[in-house]
Amino acid sequence: MQRNTYRVHEVTALLGIGKSTVYKLIGEGTLQRVKIGATTLITAASVDALLPPHAA
Repeated sequence: MQRNTYRVHEVTALLGIGKSTVYKLIGEGTLQRVKIGATTLITAASVDALLPPHAA
């Protein structure tokens, strides 16, 4: 089964960026956020769009 979302800490590890940068990218609309209660999830499609083609 393919992942549809990632938690913020997983995105920081995948992209090699800090937590504040993840939230900045969410604010800019570059990363798509899904809120479920207090949990922030990032769509896998928006993460994949930031990765170079050979890295995915």
